[in-house]
Amino acid sequence: MKLTRFPLCWPDGWKRTAESDRKNAHFWRASRGDSGVYMKRSLTVTDGVERILDELRHLGIDADDSVISTNVPVRMDGLPMGKATEPRDPGVAVYWQRGGRQQSIATDVYKRVADNLGAIGASLEALRTIARHGGPQILDRAFRGFAQLPERSGGPLNWRAVLEFSSSEYEELSRDQIEERFRELSHRHHPDKGGTDQHQADLNRARSEALSEIGR
Repeated sequence: MKLTRFPLCWPDGWKRTAESDRKNAHFWRASRGDSGVYMKRSLTVTDGVERILDELRHLGIDADDSVISTNVPVRMDGLPMGKATEPRDPGVAVYWQRGGRQQSIATDVYKRVADNLGAIGASLEALRTIARHGGPQILDRAFRGFAQLPERSGGPLNWRAVLEFSSSEYEELSRDQIEERFRELSHRHHPDKGGTDQHQADLNRARSEALSEIGR
Protein backbone atom coordinates (compact mmCIF):
# COMPACT_ATOMS: atom_id res chain seq x y z
CA MET A 1 0.00 0.00 0.00
CA LYS A 2 1.45 3.33 -1.09
CA LEU A 3 0.78 5.97 1.55
CA THR A 4 -0.62 9.18 0.00
CA ARG A 5 -1.99 12.40 1.44
CA PHE A 6 -4.20 12.76 -1.62
CA PRO A 7 -6.16 10.88 -2.74
CA LEU A 8 -7.39 9.04 0.34
CA CYS A 9 -5.30 6.04 1.35
CA TRP A 10 -7.60 3.84 3.46
CA PRO A 11 -5.92 1.42 5.95
CA ASP A 12 -6.19 -2.28 5.20
CA GLY A 13 -8.76 -4.00 7.37
CA TRP A 14 -10.73 -0.89 8.34
CA LYS A 15 -14.40 -1.25 7.46
CA ARG A 16 -15.90 1.37 5.12
CA THR A 17 -19.24 3.04 5.82
CA ALA A 18 -21.83 2.82 3.08
CA GLU A 19 -22.66 6.22 1.59
CA SER A 20 -26.32 5.82 2.61
CA ASP A 21 -25.30 5.19 6.24
CA ARG A 22 -23.20 8.31 6.71
CA LYS A 23 -24.50 10.83 9.21
CA ASN A 24 -24.45 14.54 9.88
CA ALA A 25 -22.21 15.54 12.77
CA HIS A 26 -22.13 18.32 15.32
CA PHE A 27 -18.47 19.27 15.59
CA TRP A 28 -18.12 22.96 16.34
CA ARG A 29 -15.52 25.58 17.05
CA ALA A 30 -16.02 28.80 18.98
CA SER A 31 -15.16 31.93 17.02
CA ARG A 32 -15.22 35.56 18.03
CA GLY A 33 -17.48 37.75 15.91
CA ASP A 34 -17.07 41.43 15.03
CA SER A 35 -19.08 42.36 18.12
CA GLY A 36 -16.63 40.51 20.35
CA VAL A 37 -19.16 37.84 21.22
CA TYR A 38 -18.07 34.21 20.86
CA MET A 39 -20.31 32.10 18.65
CA LYS A 40 -20.31 28.47 17.56
CA ARG A 41 -19.56 27.66 13.95
CA SER A 42 -19.23 24.41 12.07
CA LEU A 43 -15.79 22.88 12.07
CA THR A 44 -13.78 23.52 8.89
CA VAL A 45 -11.18 21.26 7.28
CA THR A 46 -8.45 23.59 8.55
CA ASP A 47 -9.89 23.44 12.08
CA GLY A 48 -10.00 19.65 11.95
CA VAL A 49 -6.41 19.34 10.71
CA GLU A 50 -5.15 21.68 13.42
CA ARG A 51 -7.03 19.71 16.08
CA ILE A 52 -5.49 16.41 14.96
CA LEU A 53 -1.95 17.81 14.80
CA ASP A 54 -2.38 19.35 18.25
CA GLU A 55 -3.60 16.08 19.74
CA LEU A 56 -0.71 14.14 18.18
CA ARG A 57 1.77 16.58 19.73
CA HIS A 58 0.14 16.20 23.15
CA LEU A 59 0.52 12.42 22.81
CA GLY A 60 4.24 12.86 22.19
CA ILE A 61 3.98 11.97 18.50
CA ASP A 62 6.03 14.00 16.03
CA ALA A 63 3.36 15.67 13.91
CA ASP A 64 5.93 16.28 11.16
CA ASP A 65 6.12 12.50 10.63
CA SER A 66 2.36 12.04 10.51
CA VAL A 67 0.24 11.81 7.38
CA ILE A 68 -3.35 13.02 7.12
CA SER A 69 -4.90 11.34 4.09
CA THR A 70 -8.16 12.55 2.50
CA ASN A 71 -9.77 13.14 -0.87
CA VAL A 72 -9.22 16.88 -0.43
CA PRO A 73 -6.38 18.29 -2.60
CA VAL A 74 -3.36 19.29 -0.56
CA ARG A 75 -1.53 22.57 -0.09
CA MET A 76 2.18 23.10 -0.68
CA ASP A 77 2.88 21.88 2.86
CA GLY A 78 1.03 18.61 2.19
CA LEU A 79 -2.00 19.35 4.39
CA PRO A 80 -5.59 19.36 3.05
CA MET A 81 -6.78 22.64 1.55
CA GLY A 82 -9.11 24.58 3.78
CA LYS A 83 -11.38 25.62 0.92
CA ALA A 84 -12.15 22.84 -1.52
CA THR A 85 -15.18 21.13 -2.98
CA GLU A 86 -16.56 18.44 -0.66
CA PRO A 87 -15.53 15.08 -2.14
CA ARG A 88 -18.02 12.27 -2.58
CA ASP A 89 -15.89 10.08 -0.31
CA PRO A 90 -15.35 12.10 2.91
CA GLY A 91 -13.16 9.50 4.59
CA VAL A 92 -10.11 10.49 6.63
CA ALA A 93 -7.13 8.36 7.63
CA VAL A 94 -4.24 9.45 9.84
CA TYR A 95 -0.91 7.61 9.99
CA TRP A 96 1.97 8.09 12.40
CA GLN A 97 5.05 6.35 13.77
CA ARG A 98 5.20 5.19 17.39
CA GLY A 99 7.77 2.89 18.88
CA GLY A 100 9.23 2.20 15.45
CA ARG A 101 5.90 0.93 14.07
CA GLN A 102 3.34 2.53 11.83
CA GLN A 103 -0.09 3.07 13.31
CA SER A 104 -3.27 4.49 11.87
CA ILE A 105 -6.81 5.55 12.64
CA ALA A 106 -9.57 6.19 10.11
CA THR A 107 -13.24 7.07 9.91
CA ASP A 108 -15.84 7.88 7.27
CA VAL A 109 -19.03 7.79 9.33
CA TYR A 110 -19.86 11.46 8.70
CA LYS A 111 -20.85 13.22 5.49
CA ARG A 112 -18.22 16.00 5.67
CA VAL A 113 -14.44 15.65 5.66
CA ALA A 114 -14.22 18.30 8.37
CA ASP A 115 -16.45 16.29 10.70
CA ASN A 116 -14.46 13.09 10.14
CA LEU A 117 -11.32 15.08 10.96
CA GLY A 118 -13.06 16.28 14.11
CA ALA A 119 -14.03 12.73 15.03
CA ILE A 120 -10.42 11.56 14.79
CA GLY A 121 -9.30 14.56 16.82
CA ALA A 122 -11.84 13.64 19.52
CA SER A 123 -10.64 10.02 19.49
CA LEU A 124 -7.03 11.10 19.95
CA GLU A 125 -8.13 13.38 22.79
CA ALA A 126 -9.72 10.36 24.46
CA LEU A 127 -6.35 8.60 24.27
CA ARG A 128 -4.84 11.53 26.13
CA THR A 129 -7.34 10.92 28.91
CA ILE A 130 -6.17 7.30 29.05
CA ALA A 131 -2.57 8.48 29.25
CA ARG A 132 -3.39 10.91 32.04
CA HIS A 133 -5.38 8.51 34.21
CA GLY A 134 -4.14 5.08 33.18
CA GLY A 135 -0.45 5.63 32.64
CA PRO A 136 1.84 4.46 29.85
CA GLN A 137 1.07 0.74 30.16
CA ILE A 138 -2.65 1.17 29.53
CA LEU A 139 -1.95 3.69 26.79
CA ASP A 140 0.33 1.19 25.07
CA ARG A 141 -2.44 -1.40 25.14
CA ALA A 142 -4.91 1.11 23.72
CA PHE A 143 -2.51 1.93 20.89
CA ARG A 144 -2.16 -1.72 19.88
CA GLY A 145 -5.49 -1.52 18.12
CA PHE A 146 -4.09 1.11 15.77
CA ALA A 147 -0.98 -0.85 14.81
CA GLN A 148 -0.49 -1.87 11.19
CA LEU A 149 0.77 -5.36 10.41
CA PRO A 150 4.59 -5.33 10.23
CA GLU A 151 6.10 -4.78 6.82
CA ARG A 152 7.25 -7.90 5.02
CA SER A 153 11.03 -8.27 4.97
CA GLY A 154 11.86 -10.93 2.44
CA GLY A 155 9.39 -13.55 3.65
CA PRO A 156 5.95 -14.21 5.12
CA LEU A 157 5.03 -12.97 8.58
CA ASN A 158 5.16 -15.29 11.57
CA TRP A 159 1.73 -16.82 12.18
CA ARG A 160 1.60 -15.34 15.69
CA ALA A 161 1.97 -11.82 14.26
CA VAL A 162 -0.68 -12.42 11.59
CA LEU A 163 -3.15 -13.82 14.14
CA GLU A 164 -2.31 -10.92 16.50
CA PHE A 165 -1.28 -12.97 19.51
CA SER A 166 0.73 -10.95 22.03
CA SER A 167 3.91 -12.32 23.57
CA SER A 168 1.99 -13.16 26.77
CA GLU A 169 -0.32 -15.40 24.74
CA TYR A 170 2.40 -17.38 23.01
CA GLU A 171 2.49 -20.23 25.49
CA GLU A 172 0.03 -23.13 25.51
CA LEU A 173 -2.29 -21.90 22.78
CA SER A 174 -5.08 -24.36 22.06
CA ARG A 175 -6.66 -25.29 18.74
CA ASP A 176 -9.88 -23.64 19.92
CA GLN A 177 -8.06 -20.36 20.64
CA ILE A 178 -6.44 -20.37 17.22
CA GLU A 179 -9.69 -21.21 15.43
CA GLU A 180 -11.58 -18.52 17.37
CA ARG A 181 -8.95 -15.87 16.55
CA PHE A 182 -8.92 -16.92 12.89
CA ARG A 183 -12.71 -16.58 12.63
CA GLU A 184 -12.67 -13.21 14.38
CA LEU A 185 -9.97 -11.76 12.12
CA SER A 186 -11.44 -13.28 8.95
CA HIS A 187 -14.75 -11.62 9.76
CA ARG A 188 -13.14 -8.28 10.66
CA HIS A 189 -10.83 -8.15 7.62
CA HIS A 190 -13.08 -9.71 5.00
CA PRO A 191 -12.62 -8.06 1.56
CA ASP A 192 -16.29 -7.05 1.61
CA LYS A 193 -15.55 -4.99 4.75
CA GLY A 194 -12.49 -3.19 3.44
CA GLY A 195 -9.91 -5.95 3.83
CA THR A 196 -7.79 -7.40 1.06
CA ASP A 197 -7.49 -10.80 -0.58
CA GLN A 198 -3.81 -10.84 0.43
CA HIS A 199 -4.68 -10.31 4.09
CA GLN A 200 -7.16 -13.20 3.96
CA ALA A 201 -4.54 -15.38 2.29
CA ASP A 202 -2.11 -14.51 5.11
CA LEU A 203 -4.74 -15.48 7.69
CA ASN A 204 -5.38 -18.81 5.96
CA ARG A 205 -1.66 -19.57 5.89
CA ALA A 206 -1.19 -18.50 9.52
CA ARG A 207 -4.04 -20.73 10.69
CA SER A 208 -2.59 -23.72 8.88
CA GLU A 209 0.91 -23.11 10.28
CA ALA A 210 -0.41 -22.57 13.80
CA LEU A 211 -2.45 -25.76 13.87
CA SER A 212 0.45 -27.70 12.42
CA GLU A 213 2.90 -26.33 15.03
CA ILE A 214 0.76 -26.96 18.12
CA GLY A 215 -0.12 -30.44 16.83
CA ARG A 216 3.51 -31.59 16.94
